[in-house]
Amino acid sequence: MKELLHRLGDPQNELSFLHIAGTNGKGSTLAMVASICQAAGYLVGRYNSPSVFTYCEKIQVNGESISEADVARLMTRVREVSDAMEREGFPHPTSFETETAVSFLYFKEKKCDLVALETGMGGETDATNVVTTTQVSILASISMDHMQFLGNTLEEIAKVKGGIIKPGRPVAMTGQNPEVEAVIQGIAEEKQAPLIISRPEQAVIRSADHTGTVFDYKEFQNVKLSLLGKYQVINACTALEVVEILRGLGYDIRQQAVLEG
Repeated sequence: MKELLHRLGDPQNELSFLHIAGTNGKGSTLAMVASICQAAGYLVGRYNSPSVFTYCEKIQVNGESISEADVARLMTRVREVSDAMEREGFPHPTSFETETAVSFLYFKEKKCDLVALETGMGGETDATNVVTTTQVSILASISMDHMQFLGNTLEEIAKVKGGIIKPGRPVAMTGQNPEVEAVIQGIAEEKQAPLIISRPEQAVIRSADHTGTVFDYKEFQNVKLSLLGKYQVINACTALEVVEILRGLGYDIRQQAVLEG
């Protein structure tokens, strides 16, 4: 992956990332953070998988999917480089590695202020983990998944997913299983990465019906969440912790943008 990106000019090095790993809630949490940052006036790229309606929706800028023409143009460029690598004895990049490279090229072209980046599987050895310019690492709920690749215990899986944590860069994690929290805290301390853990049990739900949920969390009051399901409040609490971290990093995200996003 590093070789592929190097031959493409290392587009990822010119981007700022919000990088998320986890088992459940990655997509929702990242969608909320991206929407809030967009409402605050930032140009936000988003790379997630799998797609639901169209292939192109995996790669978006401010909620607008990449065009088929741009996919074809950038995919052709990546293919040419990949074929050259294979001729020189390198393994041919996988489809996910190819798509990840396409997304980085596209976000660089669009001059995105932030990129919401979702791991494909795991974290430490995931193709997305080549990035080094992470602003915030985010860890959603972690449970037993992809055990044939990631490990046989919750602690082993948490260690792999915690591999996206970067030295000295802040981390936001969904409050969860104590064993998982202990593993992530250990990694964060080792890398001197400030860790914030959300506490969704502190959220106060004001109302919940078919139109969505209204809740309070810490200083965030009357937050209306359009996604249905009380478990989405858990994801929203993590997203709000990310907002607080971004504010501390100098991003101008006002309360109205949070509510609108």
